[in-house]
Amino acid sequence: KMEDRNGVGGKDGESGGDQTTIMFNACKKETHTASKGFRQLSRRLRTTYQVIENKDILDASSLNKENAQIAVFGGPREKFSKSEIGVVKSFLETGGSVIMMLGEGGESRYDTNINYLLEQYGLFINSDCALRTIYYKYH
Repeated sequence: KMEDRNGVGGKDGESGGDQTTIMFNACKKETHTASKGFRQLSRRLRTTYQVIENKDILDASSLNKENAQIAVFGGPREKFSKSEIGVVKSFLETGGSVIMMLGEGGESRYDTNINYLLEQYGLFINSDCALRTIYYKYH
């Protein structure tokens, strides 16, 4: 179920025809969605963009350039099927943008297979993390 988290559309209830839409995916048991984890971020984004949340299956009708220009996956905890990976790949090839995030532990901890898609673009998510234990102010 696609939910419009912004109400009607643009700022102050105006519907923006050219307004960029950001879709937060929630169908893969993501650890962070527009309503959980990224709540404050989605509130701030709503001042400029339309924000929606996808709770339905990931297919061509839910992820396409007409629905959203940016798709955010905040820590998916389920594996992507071949058809779902094809939908994300098609979205990217038609000019869509994807933000893919995982936490420490990577694919194995989150029980996902997103590196299968990312490796086709020369990217992958490591299982380690970067952590600075001492704050140092650079001058």
